Amino acid sequence: MAIPPAPGPSAPGTTVVEIKVYGAQLDQEKINRLIRASTEGVTPPTAELTTVWNGARLRADSLSGLRTAVENRLEPGDWRRLDNLRISTGDETRSVVVEIGAQAATVTIESTDGDWAIGRGEQFRKILQYAGGSRVLRRWCAARLSAAGAMAAAMIVALLAVAGVVDGRPGSVATAALILAVATISGFLIGRLRARRNRIVLWIDGPIPKPGWTTWAVGERIAALALVVALGSLVVNILK
Repeated sequence: MAIPPAPGPSAPGTTVVEIKVYGAQLDQEKINRLIRASTEGVTPPTAELTTVWNGARLRADSLSGLRTAVENRLEPGDWRRLDNLRISTGDETRSVVVEIGAQAATVTIESTDGDWAIGRGEQFRKILQYAGGSRVLRRWCAARLSAAGAMAAAMIVALLAVAGVVDGRPGSVATAALILAVATISGFLIGRLRARRNRIVLWIDGPIPKPGWTTWAVGERIAALALVVALGSLVVNILK
């Protein structure tokens, strides 16, 4: 199929609509919705799909065709997901380009029909936000939330010390240390969860698998285990 031309400077009288949505979780069905929205009202109603996979640029005119091209390069045990995707289509009066990367999906719509361009932009926004996307980047990272948790714990310990609950006894010091550890680790894990929600998921083989222990990074698993141990120790220390 012919490759739609890359968008250049907009002609006079052309309406340009651009939207950006972060962290959308796109499975096979939602990617197909994006493709259908791209081709609706365009003649001919076809789109080109492009992805860069291990340095190779793969092209197809359907998601099934792109999935076949990718699966031919998969190793056993590899996830059925893409790191990036470009959907492009257009004719003499309209063009739609969807660029999906690691964090954001950017949709650029150009048309001589302003109402069509604005309406199509809202349609894309709804699809992406329905997929869990956000108009703003969730900026609270693990480091910031860990620091916030440590500061909150320090304030709690200070208040307990003023009230005489925490003093110089070994058990009291251990309780203070465990409160600090629990708050810091909790902040880290919440920050990691928010960072995951910033990442785009492009799953090309059915619904997205539910996240679980096996999808966590090693550092996240260690932190979760440390949190369980710290919480258990804190409860035992309080009940003594």
